[in-house]
Amino acid sequence: MFLGARPEAALGAYLALIVGAIGFLVAMALVVAYLRDLRFILDAGRSPHQRMPPKYGPLRGSLGPFLASTSARSVLSPDAAAKFVSERLEGQQEFLLSVVRFFSYSPLLCGLMGTILALRGLLVDSGRTLQEIQPDLAGVFGGTLAGIIGSLIAAAGGVLLESV
Repeated sequence: MFLGARPEAALGAYLALIVGAIGFLVAMALVVAYLRDLRFILDAGRSPHQRMPPKYGPLRGSLGPFLASTSARSVLSPDAAAKFVSERLEGQQEFLLSVVRFFSYSPLLCGLMGTILALRGLLVDSGRTLQEIQPDLAGVFGGTLAGIIGSLIAAAGGVLLESV
């Protein structure tokens, strides 16, 4: 895939693309979890006797102990319960978005790492002059290009997550 690239740049490029794809998949898994939780909330409105959210997901992570304890719900007024629930859900959403942001920035850093190592190998280890290595410079920046592509892939998943 990265023909003509230095091995260090190719390694950084592959790593960047893998991290970007993982970020996209994590964002898609969170989108599915949010949609599943939304379906639970809509179904719970029709049948309020079923109180526990799905076993895994953002809703269970933020409100599981609150929903499991009948004594915790009975003490709070409706306004206090609504405020508690909205604050917990906002905190959970901010945490999950920060995880997706990590995957959006990491591919670029991996690609830059590959580029830096390839430049080091080309400039320092080879012992050649700048004019002699000029034809090989194109193969150095494959890591940066893949890092940009990986960041865009992961950011697309983050945009989809924020739209849910």
